[in-house]
Amino acid sequence: MSSSAATPLLSTCPYCGTGCGLDVSMLDGRVRATSGNADYPVNQGRICVKGSTLPDTMGEKRRLLSPYVDGLACSWEHALDTLAVRLGGILSEHGPDSVAMLVSGQLCTEDLYVANKLMKGFIGSANIDSSTRVGNLAAAGALRQSLGADLLPCDFDDLTRCDLLVLAGVNPAWSHPVLFQRIHEAKRTRPGMRIVLIDPRRTVSAEIADLHLPLAPGSDTSLFLGLLHHLQARGGLNQSFLHEHVADADSALGAATECNLETVSRHTGLDPELLQQFYQWFARTERTVTLFSVGLSQSLTASDACHAVINCHLATGRIGKVGMGPFPLSGQGNAMGVREVGAVADQLAAHMDFENDNLRRVERFWRAPNPVSAPGLRLHELAPAIASGRVKALWIMGSNPVLSVPGADAMRSALQECELLVASDCFADTETVALAHIRLPAAAWGERQGTVTNGERRLSRQAALIPVPGEARADWWMLCAIARRLGFSHGFDYAGPDAIFAEHAALSAWENDGSRSFNLGTLAGMSADEYAAMPSRQWPVSAQRPFADGRFPTADGRAHMQAVRVTAPVPPEHYDTAFQLLVTRLRDPWLGMSRTENAPRLFANAGQPELLLNPRDARSLGIEEGDLVRLYTRSTAHERSTLLLRAAFDKGLRDGDLNLPMHWPARLCPQGGVNTLSGADAEPISGAMNGKRLHAGLMPVPVARWISLVSRQALTSLPFAYWSRTPVTAGQRYTLAILAHEAQHWQPWLETLTAGFADLHTHTENGNTHMFCSNGDRIDLALFSSDRHQKLPDDTWLSALLKRRPGPDTTALLHNVPATSREGAHIVCHCYQVSEQRILVAIADGNTDLESLGRTLRCGSNCGSCIPELLRLISARR
Repeated sequence: MSSSAATPLLSTCPYCGTGCGLDVSMLDGRVRATSGNADYPVNQGRICVKGSTLPDTMGEKRRLLSPYVDGLACSWEHALDTLAVRLGGILSEHGPDSVAMLVSGQLCTEDLYVANKLMKGFIGSANIDSSTRVGNLAAAGALRQSLGADLLPCDFDDLTRCDLLVLAGVNPAWSHPVLFQRIHEAKRTRPGMRIVLIDPRRTVSAEIADLHLPLAPGSDTSLFLGLLHHLQARGGLNQSFLHEHVADADSALGAATECNLETVSRHTGLDPELLQQFYQWFARTERTVTLFSVGLSQSLTASDACHAVINCHLATGRIGKVGMGPFPLSGQGNAMGVREVGAVADQLAAHMDFENDNLRRVERFWRAPNPVSAPGLRLHELAPAIASGRVKALWIMGSNPVLSVPGADAMRSALQECELLVASDCFADTETVALAHIRLPAAAWGERQGTVTNGERRLSRQAALIPVPGEARADWWMLCAIARRLGFSHGFDYAGPDAIFAEHAALSAWENDGSRSFNLGTLAGMSADEYAAMPSRQWPVSAQRPFADGRFPTADGRAHMQAVRVTAPVPPEHYDTAFQLLVTRLRDPWLGMSRTENAPRLFANAGQPELLLNPRDARSLGIEEGDLVRLYTRSTAHERSTLLLRAAFDKGLRDGDLNLPMHWPARLCPQGGVNTLSGADAEPISGAMNGKRLHAGLMPVPVARWISLVSRQALTSLPFAYWSRTPVTAGQRYTLAILAHEAQHWQPWLETLTAGFADLHTHTENGNTHMFCSNGDRIDLALFSSDRHQKLPDDTWLSALLKRRPGPDTTALLHNVPATSREGAHIVCHCYQVSEQRILVAIADGNTDLESLGRTLRCGSNCGSCIPELLRLISARR
């Protein structure tokens, strides 16, 4: 059988918490294509554009392929010996609490298990936390407090079996597109199913919603407290369930009485009729699921917001049954695995906390020489601890906190002062790797093997599909090598990831009499071959749905409602920061774009960071779409943090609200890092950081000259305050804005930029420059400048110039440049490169449903990521 006709290999997608099963087609030892596995229960053959472009992201481009010590490439032996000596010296002089580790939900469970074991059992420090602290750890803590365990009551099938689906602080159309496709299909086949979207912004998820509640940012707690009050006042409580299975209901219900309809309307800004509609639907619909995520859990009131949701389900008994329950949605692909092994500062291991019996239990199992006795430093506490000198050494694995953590400037400053910073990562050019004294090359998806757990407690394997490039190694291998060099001769001699998984599973069953829900004991005895062929499965491994019998893993066997009190919205501290900045995500890029930067197709929908605002607010400030604006926030010290951004309009935003995506690294846009605007404040209970809502100010910025250019090579000198870089198929596309005080640098910079080219074709008119440059039979650089951005060429047209050869026809193009058209210019369907304008034309020609658009343009017929936007365009033209 030829390699092209071979049976596809099976793996699991590395991106979001959906955890789709993939068929991976190989050709000559390379990953040729990825598609959704039809038999996998999560995606049932579906796949999103990120999963389908995985082959584009593989290989050695931008990879960290060798260890480095103090900026110099070296052997693994030298890197590990140096790390062991420096780390050992810090431990000897300052003790175990001077060492910390930061991991992420992008690692495999086996890597996380070894990291947690090394820190909490052998080094003796509980200072290990995860970047998932920024995400949904507050919800996990709320589940533990209310239900007795970090045990999700729902699975993904419940999203399609419920009669009312409440989407609170989540935009699944972009964050979990395959789940959105399943929800959309369920609503199409069951029109009686209702969907309520709770979000300040009208996102594309609203296209399938029966009701959209555009509440004021941060007022979610009031909304759900008002719902609990409504249920109590209108006889909507399940009294028998409360009596038999719930404790502390009286105090929770009593606290909610403060939140009457008038109060909720005032806090949320919602019309009372809208509130009544939502409350009545919830009260009357038994099969109700509330799906919620970081819109609720990434704030300074995260625990209260999560408890407010859970309380409503406990009060109605809507938990432990098909199609009902509170459902916190995981973001990162192995966020659940982080919590399972305990690789967070406030959990011990295997879903055990720091209670004395658990401490002794884990110590015996690991035969730990230096067991911890108390929780460690959480993510928001790391930077202050480094700055104060308490933490001397930090090892960061698979995370880029300089970009991704709120209060990023404080994090950067702390890491720059850290005595020993170690970064193990797949990519060489992240902001955090650049600061590390020791850089260790990590194996990436498709090169490593291990397990992950998705957002419905489903374990699956990520397969090793291709050889590991260069000197890259699995993270667990590095950790074990360091453990042995630190003198821990036992406990880190694993033959492979299968042995680590077996120990992880055995610990979950160790002295577990059934009081701990997380128990993988039946998987502990697998052979290496059985591990390699392990099918996906959910835990608990029994067939029974969690909480189906009404019993909860608490001391009294009951769920415990939490008293949550209403808090009024906090006004801005400064008169000039009256806007509310909402931090969200884009449809196609992933987190800090380390992997997705290598797939130019993923930038066709959004090529540069844009600040979204309502057109009415823009008019009041004299801002046109595409203008440069200054966005700023103020700290408690009255210092101002600012970003320069291009403005774009979104009619789905409330007046006074702004929106900015979180993803942009400095290498693509030095002004795109939204986390530089926020502080590092955190909620005391959960450690959740306030990275989703900020008080901000806004002003227009005059621009002397705009420049758009494409180049086959990345530019090394950009001496201007604002620029952005977008990967395109044959090179890079740049947008530059030259401010008045920078105008003197324009001509010298242009002369330097074009000095090395053999052929230059230039057209200058009214101070505007159009230019092609080449060194042979292809265009290597094309540049267009203008005093107005509206006169710059269309981005798609500009990017295509790199595919053309110089000649009379291309020279003529310098005189006939198609101007930018923001209306309909961007690509909606990546699979078939279909623009919004083509779709609008097709709709006008009578293609007014998804099926006919798919037949005519093929959009929406492959991965399905564009379906929400297609629905929006269809709806807008009806």
